[in-house]
Amino acid sequence: MDRRTFLKLSGFGALSVPVSGLLLPAKASAAGSGDWKAAVFVELLGGCDNALFAIPASGSVLDHLQSIRGTSLYDPSSGFELGNGTNTMMHPALAALEPYVANLRLTLNGANALHVGTTRSHEQAQNRMTLGAVPSDTGSVGWKARVYDNAQNANLMGFTSSRSMNFNCESQRCRNTPPLVVEDYESYNLDTTTLNSNFGGSSNTAYVANIIERMSKVNVARDLVALEQQYRLGLASTLNAIEDVETTIAYSTPKYSDYEVGSDYYNSFARRFRNIASTLLRMQTEGSSDKIIFTIGLGSFDFHSDWTNRAQTMMGMLGGVLRTFFDDLTAMGMFDRVVVSTETDFGRQVHTNGEGTDHGSGIHTLTLGGGVNGGGSAVWGEPLTVAHMQSHDAWPTLVDTRSVIADILEYHLGLDPYATAFPGVLGSQFSRPAMQLFSQDTPA
Repeated sequence: MDRRTFLKLSGFGALSVPVSGLLLPAKASAAGSGDWKAAVFVELLGGCDNALFAIPASGSVLDHLQSIRGTSLYDPSSGFELGNGTNTMMHPALAALEPYVANLRLTLNGANALHVGTTRSHEQAQNRMTLGAVPSDTGSVGWKARVYDNAQNANLMGFTSSRSMNFNCESQRCRNTPPLVVEDYESYNLDTTTLNSNFGGSSNTAYVANIIERMSKVNVARDLVALEQQYRLGLASTLNAIEDVETTIAYSTPKYSDYEVGSDYYNSFARRFRNIASTLLRMQTEGSSDKIIFTIGLGSFDFHSDWTNRAQTMMGMLGGVLRTFFDDLTAMGMFDRVVVSTETDFGRQVHTNGEGTDHGSGIHTLTLGGGVNGGGSAVWGEPLTVAHMQSHDAWPTLVDTRSVIADILEYHLGLDPYATAFPGVLGSQFSRPAMQLFSQDTPA
């Protein structure tokens, strides 16, 4: 029996329960203003080296950096200048992003309370990045989950290569309709989705067999309706989410076929951005007024060796996919509605280990998209100095990365960061300088 027949016969299609996952409106409602916005956070897993983004174009800092990095660097003349007069050259593998420099910002040398030390495990560091400055590695709610819990018009979605695949939200809304997490839309269907509940087993076959066995033993007149409702409520969220994904994937964007052009790993990463583009096109078509946050993981950036080749591969993948994505958004007239920003679990050492770089601190953050204040303002923050390199192993940590998150929430998505992501004491744990990350620093 195929999925649609199963849904029809079981009555799931008519069941009035919340739709899980994407939570997109089935139809554009009169209340929908069509002013949706989206933010995509790309987690660069494994600890991204600041030099993978940019280095000085010239001067004493570049000279000293070249003397201590050896082959774990690139020739700045092969890159492109990040805005006029910034003396900052982007990695040549990111050249695909050059047409969008006017809306690209590199925030230098960031950190928060969790980006400290150099010896933590990858798992702990990734979890801390996801949690966003809460004091525990486990059992805590991530900042994205707090947004989902606290803002009813905010939606959340993750892809399974991301550490944020378990958002760990805790509201009643989250329990009823948890954020959707998928590998990609193409692989999310009834055949590949394991159905688990208090009533079933660990696989679809076992689950269905259990349902059939139990229903064959009930008193039809007395028990069947109640038992059927239990199963429907247990499965409706998943089945409706599958239906929702299949509806969304039918929205083919103008450059839908342009995403998959590289290796299998490149294509996997690109496919997720293609899925996001289809989601946004559906939101646009249906007049959504929601604010949606996506999380995608890309790794590994743990370059202890073979720095040059791995840098070219990973940054080329990041730049190429983002270029296709933003070209697609531009073709659909949706560029101004979307912002992409990078995160990483920790930084690297400023010095080389001879073949690459070891774990450290200090992270650059790349932000690109609608309203981002780039061009001559494309570089913000205090740059690396010779004095710092002479007295420290790691990159400096000079601005709190939660400031970038807060600006995206407030000035792009129109959400109060102190009522959503960082409520109460969490909002007092970091200072927030006036970065002018967006051309208009007024709430969206």
